Amino acid sequence: AGVERAFDRLRRYPERCSPHKHGFRKLSVLGFPYRVFFMEEPDAVWVAAVAHNRRRPDYWMERRREKE
Repeated sequence: AGVERAFDRLRRYPERCSPHKHGFRKLSVLGFPYRVFFMEEPDAVWVAAVAHNRRRPDYWMERRREKE
């Protein structure tokens, strides 16, 4: 339920989420030790990772979205 609420907040207000590195933004999952890392695109929000706050920081940073 926490991740679902986080995704709902992300869909509605992506610009309110904190900036991260390299154009990513982050959003905390309330009540859980996780964050959602994503990028805003003109027609979508691309989620790169739902990552634990204390495990291997930024392990997901190498992920890039395939351009279609």
